[in-house]
Amino acid sequence: MTETLSHIALKKLSGKDKKDYYETLPGVSISTDDRKCLIINAPSLNDKTIVTNDMVEIINPTHFRWLGRFDNVINSGGIKIHPEIVENKLAELIPNHRFFISSVPDEKLGQKVIIVIESDSTFDTNSLKNQFGKVLSKYEIPKEYFVIDKFLETASGKVRKGDTLKIASII
Repeated sequence: MTETLSHIALKKLSGKDKKDYYETLPGVSISTDDRKCLIINAPSLNDKTIVTNDMVEIINPTHFRWLGRFDNVINSGGIKIHPEIVENKLAELIPNHRFFISSVPDEKLGQKVIIVIESDSTFDTNSLKNQFGKVLSKYEIPKEYFVIDKFLETASGKVRKGDTLKIASII
């Protein structure tokens, strides 16, 4: 939530009390707009209400689940798919390789889900395909698989997904 310039909520990431949701800090109130994006009212941080591009599910007035960025949502056949959620589900199946979920245009679906994996040409996507159905819904399962030797990165090491897709001639 780069729009906030400060922390507005916390989440327990590990241990027996690990949570899949965030809890707002005292004095922070939340809501969503018509896109289901987070709206933050935190008078001690900012005198203006902040509208983010972070899609969330509000559980109650002080708890929410982060779904992903609005800009990244894939609309495949009318089904909205959050790449970040799919990536989290797949993290344990692909522990030794960087990867990301994206989409390419599709005549029938509008957009179709793809997976891009950083590895050499010996990477076996067939073994993955058989496991995906165990952790993903039928809509989340990638329709195409791409293996690329090296992802493009920013100076800080963050994957430049769009540029990686372009240089690999995927889009």
